Parts: sequence; C-alpha cells; structure tokens
Amino acid sequence: MKHRGLTIRIGVVKICFDCPSHRWETLIKTHYRTFMAKNGRNAIPVTINGIFHPDTNIPDAGISATGDGWRIARSDFVSFTDKDFRHTLLGAALNRYSFNSWLRVFMTLVLAREGGMLLHSAGISHNGNTLLFGGVSGSGKSTITKILGKNTALSDELTLIYEKNGVLRGASAPFWGELKKDCGRRFDGPLKGIYFISHGQRLSAEKLTAAGAIKRILGCALFFSKDPAHVDKLLAISEKAARSVPVCSLEFSLQTTRQEILKCTQITGRRHIAPGG
Repeated sequence: MKHRGLTIRIGVVKICFDCPSHRWETLIKTHYRTFMAKNGRNAIPVTINGIFHPDTNIPDAGISATGDGWRIARSDFVSFTDKDFRHTLLGAALNRYSFNSWLRVFMTLVLAREGGMLLHSAGISHNGNTLLFGGVSGSGKSTITKILGKNTALSDELTLIYEKNGVLRGASAPFWGELKKDCGRRFDGPLKGIYFISHGQRLSAEKLTAAGAIKRILGCALFFSKDPAHVDKLLAISEKAARSVPVCSLEFSLQTTRQEILKCTQITGRRHIAPGG
C-alpha cells in the first residue's frame, strides 16, 4: 500500500518522510504535529525502511563519512545520506525515542551544510524575538523554562540558530529535556541574546568577551561531523553570534522571577554594540 510523504519544518530545514506504514505515519503526526508543513517543496527527502535489524555493537550515535555521503548510526538506527542530500535511507526501531534521537543527529548534519547549529539551550519567544539560555546538563535549562513560562517556550533542551539575509535567527525544535513535551511552540524570530545560565543565590549577568562567548557556544553545540568544511561553518556561525548579539553568563535562583530575568536581558541588550554599530 502506498503511503504519502509527511513533511516537517524545523526552522529553515524541511524534511519529507516517505513512510512504510501507517504506524510510522502516526508516530510522526502525533509527536511532530506542531512542526508539520503543508507541502514538501524543497524538502530533504528521507525514505524510511520498514525492515530494521538492531546492531548492539554501536552504543553511541555518530556520523561517519562514506565514499559518497554520510552514515549515521546507533544500535537502534542507521541511515545513509548522499553528499547532495537528494536521498536518505533510514532504518530505525519504530518508537519515538529512537526516531527523535536520529532526527537530532541528522539535523546537525543538515545544519552543518547550511551553516546553522543546534545549541544545548532553553529558548523563549519575546516581543517577536528569541532569547536563548544555554548550558550543559544540570545548569537549569528546564528550571528557567518553568520560570519564564512554558507557553512561550521553544524548548528546554535544544534550539536552532541559523542565519537569514545576514541576520541570526533562533527557532524552536521538537527536542525536549526534563519537561518531556511532545512538541514545542513553533516559533522563528531574530536572535536577541544568548545567556549561559547557572544556579546561584541572586540574579546577575556578565557580558562575555568575544573569545569567551565563542568558547561557550562551541561547548554547548550539538555536533557530530568531523568534516573540515562542517567544522569551519560551525566556527563561523559561533563567531557571528559572539559578535552580533549579547552573549552573557547569567546566574539565577529559584526565587528569580520572569520579569527580573527579562529586565536583565533588556539591560544587557541595550549595552551591546555590534561591530560597526
């Protein structure tokens, strides 16, 4: 039986999935409903193989170069993508966790080509813009998302950064952490600041130097490719972010309010002067 393609859009990336069964269609429709796109025009095609055999010898996800493209593999999924992204064949265990894990890795590969990135960060929409709150596991991404309000949240785990017409933008992604939300609020807007968070006794923010900002951004980037061209693009967008928007360290406590955090970001934003500004 023929199954139609399903297209999702995450920021600037559109992916059209050719599903082998109604069960696969249901999984994608259910868990990515907020990110469903009306058509697959200019989307990256992915064909899902209905037959998959797990390989327990590959415990950790990774990307490896093949003669004509890339291989993404873990014990519960494997995919092959050609260099032009005209065809991807995916085999995966039929569950949301395996598929979502593969999609995260695949997104990093697509964004590496496009010059974007996935950043370990919570994110919110505010006044038509995006604010990101980055950090490693345990830094408080889910906590600050609860403080700022889940109704404006883009994610509490991974958000997307990319450049369009010379302007950096932040976008929501269907990748969640502790809050375990099936799909986030779909939002895409100009990036107005990146704040690397930590728990503390009081609210305080300190602007990072360009070098310090780049180091923090790279340290929180989700990135698997070893291709030198991809690495160069990751460095380029990290440098662009460090010099284009406020990048600060931000300490907050459980008693800190949403209004206090937003006021703090407004103050650091007014102090920021981009090169040539």
